[in-house]
Amino acid sequence: MSSTPVQQLRRLLCGVIFGLSVLVCGPAAWAQGVIKIGEINSYKAQPAFLEPYKKGMELALEEINAAGGVNGRKLQLIIRDDNATPGDAVRAAEELIAREHLPLACGPRGGRSGAPAQDVLPGR
Repeated sequence: MSSTPVQQLRRLLCGVIFGLSVLVCGPAAWAQGVIKIGEINSYKAQPAFLEPYKKGMELALEEINAAGGVNGRKLQLIIRDDNATPGDAVRAAEELIAREHLPLACGPRGGRSGAPAQDVLPGR
């Protein structure tokens, strides 16, 4: 029986989120109870493309948390919109680091806002 593209995406996102959290977060972040993962993207600028992506991440986290999380710790996704502008991308990245104290954040990879945000994000 073959899996659907949604199931494949879900498995991929689960693996990526788990793998990144294990590599980057480390035991200190796990000791705090919840493992926070930040995500910055251009949700308002590209809703048709990014809304399914966002829902896939949320579904993956729900499944991981329902199965006990990562080493018994729940994962929490903190999402910020960069409005497809470099300044907003940098501000969102700085906010995730300063306010949320994130050990891991995923950000824009390309476009005008990608490079400036990547210079700020941990684990880039």
